[in-house]
Amino acid sequence: ASDGAPASVQVDVNEKLLNGDPNPYFMRPYLATSEVQAFRRPETNDNYRATLAYQLDLTQEAGWMKWLGKHRFAGYGEYRETKNVANQFRYRDQMVTGSLVNATNLSASNAGTHFASRYYVGDDIRNSGSVIDYSSRWLDYHGAYPLTYFNPDGSKVVTAPIKIDEVFFSTQNPQKREIRTRGLIWQGFFWNDRIIPTFGVRIDHVNSVLGDNVGGDNILNSTTGFAAPRFTFNDARAGVGSSGRTTSKGIVVKVLTGPRLGLNLHYNTSDNFLPEAAAYSIEQKLLPNPTGSGKDYGFTINLLDKLSLRYNHYTTFQNNARNGVTGVLATRPLRIDFDIGTALGDRQDLEDSAIGWLTQLKYGPNTVFAAAYGTANDPNGALDSLNGATIRLGGTATTAALVATLDKTAATAIINEAYSKYMGPGIDSAFVDWVRTSGVTLSDVNDISSKGNEIEMTYNPTKFWTLKANVTQQNAIDTNISATIGNYINKRIGWWQSLNVPNDTLPATILQNGTIVTPAGSKLAFAGQSWFLNGSGVAENAGIPRDFYIGNVDSVYTFAVDNAGKRRPQTREWRFNATTNYQLQGMTDNKYLKNMSVGGTMRWEGKAIIGYRGKPPGIDGIQRYRDSTQPLFDKARYYFDLMASYNLKLYRGKIRAKVQLNVNNVFENGRLQAVAVNPDGTPWNFRIVDPRQFILSVTFDL
Repeated sequence: ASDGAPASVQVDVNEKLLNGDPNPYFMRPYLATSEVQAFRRPETNDNYRATLAYQLDLTQEAGWMKWLGKHRFAGYGEYRETKNVANQFRYRDQMVTGSLVNATNLSASNAGTHFASRYYVGDDIRNSGSVIDYSSRWLDYHGAYPLTYFNPDGSKVVTAPIKIDEVFFSTQNPQKREIRTRGLIWQGFFWNDRIIPTFGVRIDHVNSVLGDNVGGDNILNSTTGFAAPRFTFNDARAGVGSSGRTTSKGIVVKVLTGPRLGLNLHYNTSDNFLPEAAAYSIEQKLLPNPTGSGKDYGFTINLLDKLSLRYNHYTTFQNNARNGVTGVLATRPLRIDFDIGTALGDRQDLEDSAIGWLTQLKYGPNTVFAAAYGTANDPNGALDSLNGATIRLGGTATTAALVATLDKTAATAIINEAYSKYMGPGIDSAFVDWVRTSGVTLSDVNDISSKGNEIEMTYNPTKFWTLKANVTQQNAIDTNISATIGNYINKRIGWWQSLNVPNDTLPATILQNGTIVTPAGSKLAFAGQSWFLNGSGVAENAGIPRDFYIGNVDSVYTFAVDNAGKRRPQTREWRFNATTNYQLQGMTDNKYLKNMSVGGTMRWEGKAIIGYRGKPPGIDGIQRYRDSTQPLFDKARYYFDLMASYNLKLYRGKIRAKVQLNVNNVFENGRLQAVAVNPDGTPWNFRIVDPRQFILSVTFDL
């Protein structure tokens, strides 16, 4: 997986390389990526379960006792313990020796060791036929290389030696989750098994404990290439506990049980508790565990032992679900105020701007605050490790560019003053420190409901011929969107929009060696203008907050609120499947043909929402918001499968074997299918639809 990989295939149109050599990849399609990453989520899982079953049969008793029927009981207890890293171990390809930080005009941030990659996925597009090939297997390209790049000052093309390797950069806390479960199930049989009620209850106790940080001390294993998991827990920690009950009740009534006509009625209802790992909202409140409820009812008809028809109607409701849009959006508003992680991340956040402004107001133009671990202009909550923080010139990390070296007290004072002057109401360094260092998972909840109908039919015209078909209808909607994200936005938006870049005159920039780099009298970039509309003007914090807010927060959250109560995207309301199988012995006694069966399946799925028309553009002509009342659909789809099988007897009938050939998606030649579209209907995301597949299998019955 990779960060920043676009959902589109591009074509390399550069005829020449930077040094003038011919480009060997000219006109070849590729996927461009930034910071290619590998993800691992190691987990240990221990399960222990004990079950006790008992059956009480009173149907053979004399007198009225036989009407009490037959009863089956099952009681069970279970203990489960899982240990994992909630947000995965993460590794990225990075320059481990050699860097571009000394290139003219290049920021001195850690971007100097990062690079973008292109994965070429096909031949020259001018060739005839299909040119989009499947990607090749992963290649280990770690090692030493000459890197050729163009110096940003326009002076020359530079070639420098570098080494690329896998770098472990995750800093996550492991989590241990203990689930203790006990339950009871009862099933009764009354009136000659014509009335069958069921009842079940389960109680779950969940306890989640955070472990010690699994950060930089996880050294890469030279054999596997990955850091070994280290699950270290302090048993003195009580953890976060919760409990919940799940119950289910149902009944089946066999109204008619004759050989020519049968009729069964069924009804079920349930409410459930879904134990999840502990997570918090951005209001620092422990999120409740998801709960749900459901109900379904219907009937089954059997005719002449040949036709069976089953109908079922269901409704389900998920309360406090974490798999909706609010779970994805949970931390995005925070990123306008500060970086979530512990390294230079977002380039528009207010904290970086505030510290950058205050640094220049105290030490002069182009100075930046750098924490001891070297991250430029971004202390990222490292209030407990600021000894050795420095003030230096931006764009270089050399000792000669030092302006000042700070102790913890002085460094903390800059951060605190920046917060008090520029961060505004509703946020403080204690909250930021909690987000960064507590190790908790931040998420949010929403409610989801679904209802639908299911019809299943099985028909056997003869004992050699079977027909099966089913029709399903499903309508899933988000019924309630958490207000937590909206509350945070409402609390902060006024400050974001009213804050101006400081208009004070800057002092001279004087290095520790006494050299005056820049005289006094200048001002900050965008001085006196809106921070929200222009950004901070600090070189290493150049993002525009308004653009991030509109594109990543407001447009997504507003659409989620508007779409509440409407059909969820990427779901197909209607589906139909039909399958048939025929054994040739029903029409021939030929000793070779009668062992053969043939069949096929037809699958159909209705249209799906893959996008929405846009609302009218703003005064700048840019269309930023989607209109939930104008969905865009992918058309209904058909698929056809074929199969043939042959039964064999080997070793004088002692071993039976079955050879089967399946051809899936018979009429499919392979293509790209749009799964998301822009507001004008043009696709921007695709999935690869495989061409028809031939599967040959052999099974043995020993």
